[in-house]
Amino acid sequence: MTEDFEIPNPWECIKCGMCCQRYDKENDVVVSCQHLQEDKSCGIYEDRPIACRLDFMENNSKISHCNVAISSIQLRMSIDDVVRAMLDYNEQVIANG
Repeated sequence: MTEDFEIPNPWECIKCGMCCQRYDKENDVVVSCQHLQEDKSCGIYEDRPIACRLDFMENNSKISHCNVAISSIQLRMSIDDVVRAMLDYNEQVIANG
């Protein structure tokens, strides 16, 4: 996947559907939520679960959430692996001043 995504600041959903997908490392496939429609909209948007709502997050957290979801799909890495790589990178930056 080579498409570039830019998350606006202040945050606004770009309707890419990436947060409704996940990379399944074991089977090397991208799996979509059962409610993700072909147009990348949510089929149960008004009644979606709390885990799918970003309303309670601050602006920078929403942007980070989107960037991690997009990176996971584009890099074919699990969310945990993306977050771990980000933390490792931050530790290296801090250690190197």
